[in-house]
Amino acid sequence: MLINAPTPSSPIQSQAAQWLEENGLPHRKLEHWRMTSLSRLLQQDFAVHQGSLPASARDAVAEYRANFAPKAGQFLVLFQGQICAELSDFTPNSGMNFETNSESAFPIDYARLPFAAENYSTCHAVRLAFTATQDTPLHILCLQGGSGASFMRLEIDVAPEIQATVVESHVSLDAQVPEQGYSAYSNGLVEITVGDGARLSHYKWQNLDMHHAHIAASVAQIGQGAHLDAFVLNIGGGLVRQDTEVAIVGSEAQAIINGAYIGAERQHIDNTSQIKHLVPDSYSREVYKGVLSDQAQGVFQARILVDQIAQRTDAYQMNRALLLSSQSEVRSKPELEIYADDVKCSHGATVGQLDADQLFYLMARGISRIQAQTLLIEAYLEDVFVDMVDRDFAVKFAAIAREKLHRIAKDL
Repeated sequence: MLINAPTPSSPIQSQAAQWLEENGLPHRKLEHWRMTSLSRLLQQDFAVHQGSLPASARDAVAEYRANFAPKAGQFLVLFQGQICAELSDFTPNSGMNFETNSESAFPIDYARLPFAAENYSTCHAVRLAFTATQDTPLHILCLQGGSGASFMRLEIDVAPEIQATVVESHVSLDAQVPEQGYSAYSNGLVEITVGDGARLSHYKWQNLDMHHAHIAASVAQIGQGAHLDAFVLNIGGGLVRQDTEVAIVGSEAQAIINGAYIGAERQHIDNTSQIKHLVPDSYSREVYKGVLSDQAQGVFQARILVDQIAQRTDAYQMNRALLLSSQSEVRSKPELEIYADDVKCSHGATVGQLDADQLFYLMARGISRIQAQTLLIEAYLEDVFVDMVDRDFAVKFAAIAREKLHRIAKDL
């Protein structure tokens, strides 16, 4: 894959570009990528979008704000990974500020996250620093054009004892239908630092068009007694890969890393994660639920690593998938790698279909088949939103998922 991107202009960019030149982008012979084929994507060439802001952007922002963020405290709009000041409503203050073209280097393992090397070599970061507790959420709306490549890198730093909520949303503009392959490609990287005693809720949802390839990663470090509440909802995109890497570096810290994915047509949605417990007395919970119909494919590969000194670790991991078609499929690979002996760790994966008896029970009471299927699918997915700390966003995310589930149920 050839990206027509600017020449690296800093030592950090040059180092990433050199790693990429020496190692290249991943292929299915690599263990972490064997369940997701990138062949169609890597055969294409993309140019970084240089065009002006399309007229549809204003309508998209207005619709988003009316339906999803009517009470947003701060509102930041990015178009093709770049800040769009004219559509943003963001006022830096003593408790929250940002800087563009940040050059701080986050400790990232390019061998696990090779697309992060491409990201580093191509773009600078937007750094968001929270130094006072925020009573209202920060919304970051990422608008993607219908063609070309885009790169976005966010750094979210939450100071010790501070609380903040960040909502990251990805929406397509002016979708285009290519003759083959993908019309657009986006590479997103979010680097999170949660200071000692701090709390961050980071919620992401993406509803890009079916001809969009979206490769993204979130990398987080959690300090002493800190709490990270993260949720990812993937319902769009033709090819989606979401990596989540969390390092718990302070004791008494908690990481809630949950998500949901809903695929239809020929969507491929890959959720890959690694949670590392590197100190004693830490807690993590990871639950992902998927609903797949038509010829959609889902991947869940997750690893929990417990270091030798990480005694009294409490970690739980689960993936559940509901297949609505004989042609849909999910591949799960949950892993535990434990070097400590005083731990409480468990993992698992289940795959199933709609319960015929439950469906019959509802239809026997006068509920139509479509309504009955919709009710069962919604009930199956609903409890994955329970752990979200912010109940308002739990309701909003459930409503987004419900809208797509209704469309799927009509086609069953």
